[in-house]
Amino acid sequence: MSKLNFKNYITGFILLLFVISFSCKKGPSASVPVEENNKYPAIQIVKDSTSGFRAPDYDILSSKITKDILTVAVKYGGGCRQHKFELRSNGQPSATVFELHLLHLTTDDHCRRLLLDTLQFDLSPLRKISDKYSVRISPYPQVIHPD
Repeated sequence: MSKLNFKNYITGFILLLFVISFSCKKGPSASVPVEENNKYPAIQIVKDSTSGFRAPDYDILSSKITKDILTVAVKYGGGCRQHKFELRSNGQPSATVFELHLLHLTTDDHCRRLLLDTLQFDLSPLRKISDKYSVRISPYPQVIHPD
């Protein structure tokens, strides 16, 4: 009788592990080759670019600018919902460096998967303000120069 109970416990435990491991969906993959700027969300130039900004719940792994497209590799937690990001600036450069704010708009994903994503944003609105520019994503200290 105890062998049967032990077997039932093991079967139930394996079933529970299976359900937990497949209960969350994979995060979106946003890796798209750079072709035309209008395929990417444009940077939002707003008077108060820090509105809605909170301490980042993501890490920036790498970033680069190619043909006015900012590509940012980020890592964050989640996995049960699709995550949305928005890039903002007040449009006022400090010595040709624009301070950007990357907002992680998804706050209600309580899954614990580590997600890696590549985000791309059109920076051509900044070129209209300053022909030569660099950017810095607050609060990270690295200045990103166009290729």
